Amino acid sequence: MSVFEYNEERHLAYIREKGREEGRKSMIPVFFEMLKKRGDSEEDAVSTICEMYGMEPKDVRELLFPRQ
Repeated sequence: MSVFEYNEERHLAYIREKGREEGRKSMIPVFFEMLKKRGDSEEDAVSTICEMYGMEPKDVRELLFPRQ
């Protein structure tokens, strides 16, 4: 067996995980805007997203308000 042998199952798991991460990154701003429109404060919206995705508030804020 070669060290460079292709493992299809591992590769597909990696692709699925990357897809989930990208989906999360693209949907968090959408959820944030929806929560704000329903009347949640910024802090409450961030807390809700943290609970939904199991993320830390600083990570959510970095996605919502990237530094330039």
